[in-house]
Order: sequence, then C-alpha cells, then structure tokens
Amino acid sequence: MPAVTNLRLFAIALIATASCFFSSCGEKETPETKTTTEAANAVAADAAVTEKETVQQDSPESLTDEFVMQMDLSLDAMLSAKDKATADEASKKIFSIGDDIAAIAARLDKLETSSDEERRQLLDKSEVAFKLFIQKANSPAMGDILNDPEILQALAPAREHFSRSMQKFGIVFGRFSNSSAEAPNQETPATE
Repeated sequence: MPAVTNLRLFAIALIATASCFFSSCGEKETPETKTTTEAANAVAADAAVTEKETVQQDSPESLTDEFVMQMDLSLDAMLSAKDKATADEASKKIFSIGDDIAAIAARLDKLETSSDEERRQLLDKSEVAFKLFIQKANSPAMGDILNDPEILQALAPAREHFSRSMQKFGIVFGRFSNSSAEAPNQETPATE
C-alpha cells in the first residue's frame, strides 16, 4: 500500500508541477492557460482529498460519530420544514441522509466486533448522543411539524426510507454496543 500511496502523491505533484511549466508567468497568461492551471489544481486537490479518505480507517467509534452527525443533520432538516415547499426540500435531505446512514451501517458491518470494554464505551457514547437528540427533537417547532398534515405528508416517504436505514444501522450497531454476555446470539430479522 505505501507504494500506491507514494505513486498517488507523485502523480499529484506531477500534475501540479506540469501546470507551472505550461502556463506563462503573470501578464502573458491567457484565459486558456489559466483555465488549464485551475483545472490541474482542482484535480490535485480532489486527489489529495481522496488520498486522505483512503488513509483514514473506519472504526466502530468513528462510524458512530458519523452516525450521530447524520442523525443531527436529519433532525435539522426536519425542523426546517415550515410549509409544503420547505417540507419537500427537507424530504430530499432526509432521504439522502437515510442513504448515508445505510452506507455507514454497511461500512460498520465489515468491521470486527469490539471487546466488551469497547462495546460499553460505545454504548455509553451513543446513549449520551441519543439523549441530546431527544432533547432537540422535543422542541416546540417539532410539535408544529407533527401537527401539520401537509408537512407530514410531504415528509412521509423520506421518513419511511430513513426509518428503514435506521433499522439496518441498529441491527449492525447491536454487535458493537452489546457485550457478548448480554447478546450471545443476535440474529437479523427476516425481511418481508
């Protein structure tokens, strides 16, 4: 893997350096060379971000942090629904967040199960995050949303999709949050 990483870094440096060779200095720069330079810089920046993401390793804790962040984003999206138009926009965001949560669950499912101590720490962390989520969800604005049939109807498909994604995550997360003594044989419920 280090050889691949070095090769990618070399390619990034090559792209960035090549743009310097093909562009003129200062006053003589044409719109075409400026566009080429900007494109090369954008490619180099994208490659650097991809490299950083590749190097970062998933862990039950990091994926739980991602999940908590997505939960908070979903609540913010739902609370942004004030009428039919904003509810439609919120629905799109919630649907996308549901996809993100399902992807987090899939990444979590690939990891090995943690030790009992790590499981307890993860469960404690998730319980604190859940309590904060519930406090935020109990706002008066949420009551307004839940009492508006037009908004609820606009949000219904996204909420359903989000709920299914949450169930997937919950099943996988159970392996990482329950001690082996508490959950000796967890099975995935059959889907209909």
